[in-house]
Amino acid sequence: MFDADAASVRLAEGDRLRLVASVNLGPEYTAHVLVDARESNLGRALEARRPVAIVDLQSKPGPLAAVARARGLRAMRCPPFTGRPPAP
Repeated sequence: MFDADAASVRLAEGDRLRLVASVNLGPEYTAHVLVDARESNLGRALEARRPVAIVDLQSKPGPLAAVARARGLRAMRCPPFTGRPPAP
């Protein structure tokens, strides 16, 4: 659907984002199950309510840059999918 080399899904839990699924990101990324939304690209996208694109992912600070270098990933797009949970 997105023609991506890697992907992850995180759910917002207050001021943190929980990793619930990932593909081709390896243990360097999946070790960070909870991240601070205020320090995350996805957190920025959720706050702005629009996608955030990172063109030079390998030069950004933080653990994701190391993953990008190890996996050969160059760019990232963070689309904020929002909605209400289903009723019980």
